[in-house]
Amino acid sequence: MEIKSMTLQTTKLTEMKDFYINKLGFNLTEESDNSFRLAVGSSELEFTSNRVITSNPYYHFAFNIPSNKFIEAKKWIKERVSLNLEEGQDEIHFTKLQAHLEITEY
Repeated sequence: MEIKSMTLQTTKLTEMKDFYINKLGFNLTEESDNSFRLAVGSSELEFTSNRVITSNPYYHFAFNIPSNKFIEAKKWIKERVSLNLEEGQDEIHFTKLQAHLEITEY
């Protein structure tokens, strides 16, 4: 599945913008007083403070990184954020799922 556009609600619009635009360096494509939109690969991600239905919206999503770009991507992200550790490791290998997870804290 490829997500072309996604809108997420937040009560921390300024913090989200600072993280995605200033810290990670994604391109800002649109902005208003209550929202901003950024380019993520071929997709767009929007954060809005309009009609927030809970006091602290929380989402978990991941960006797919081709395996041949993983080392380069890990180096890039480590220059911007601290990596979390689990049992002293910053990577988790899921052998049954043929998946790989890097723990990142922002």
